[in-house]
Amino acid sequence: MEFQPNNSSHYLEYYPEIDTEPKDQFVESLSNIRSKQVHRLAVEDLLNALNHEGMPSTEIDLPQEAGLYLEPTVYDDLESRGQLPQAAIFQSNELHSLGREDSRHKVFFGSLSLIDYTSGINHTMTVAVKPFNLSAADTTSLGIHEYAMYEYLAQEGIETPQPLGLLFEDDQLFVLSEFVPEVITLDSLDWPKLDNDTVDNVIGRGLESLLMLHQIGIFHGDAGFKNLTLQPNINEHWIVDLEMALSIKNSANTTPKEDIIQLVINDLADVIWSLHQYGVIQEGATPSETFQIQYEKVLLPYRQRVWSSRENTDILNIIRSELDTIDRYFYHYAMPEDS
Repeated sequence: MEFQPNNSSHYLEYYPEIDTEPKDQFVESLSNIRSKQVHRLAVEDLLNALNHEGMPSTEIDLPQEAGLYLEPTVYDDLESRGQLPQAAIFQSNELHSLGREDSRHKVFFGSLSLIDYTSGINHTMTVAVKPFNLSAADTTSLGIHEYAMYEYLAQEGIETPQPLGLLFEDDQLFVLSEFVPEVITLDSLDWPKLDNDTVDNVIGRGLESLLMLHQIGIFHGDAGFKNLTLQPNINEHWIVDLEMALSIKNSANTTPKEDIIQLVINDLADVIWSLHQYGVIQEGATPSETFQIQYEKVLLPYRQRVWSSRENTDILNIIRSELDTIDRYFYHYAMPEDS
């Protein structure tokens, strides 16, 4: 499979309906970052607060002072170069938003300048910004949960945006992560026009990413095409939008086998629903045709990757032993008259 290297024109080609209007309500609330002090972020506190039983923790102590809290490796790197920041300025840029109307959070992009007033050194990075409204009861813990999950997966060596920090401004929490311009979301592809080999390749690589999560006890919770991404120039997938992700890392030995398989089914069901949503499975397909495509595009490739994995975790062994159960679930769902 080959894609053209990404540039601005290709970006618009991948996102033909891109929303080029900035998310004013969020951009305006970032306008006075320059008056806020930059702090060091205690990531371990966030990781320790990550609830591994599935419910976002509400016991996290949020910083009392508004401002930018940098991930320690970013902060330490700047400190080693004599660029320890004292304040920050954020400017939105031309990549304002992915523009998806179904997105709960309107992710946008900008340039974050970290300023050391003593030395006059200015360090600028392009960042992705995901806003959470702190006035909503659930979104504070979801934002912290997502940031901690990014940090955890980065430590596990799984491809995901590098977390950079958190910003608290008035009643908004912003999760900042690295922006990689080559990355596109799978929902931006024109699926009906892709040849069969390309469809198999793209979906297969996405399933590899999901399996990397599953075998260490992480389940995405919203694994549709809009949350699976691709770097076309190197044919690599990233996992994004982890606010609903669930970890059973600390309870893998006590979680019932049936619950683990249901979590796998939930993630695969999101992928399969995307086959319908983006026209890989066309309207009017018979139940038999529907299941055949589901099996060929998702269930069989996932099965093959489970068996070929060199990992030998307890969770992966449970998945291996229940692959037929997973297939039967989708068969009976697609063809209830045969149940």
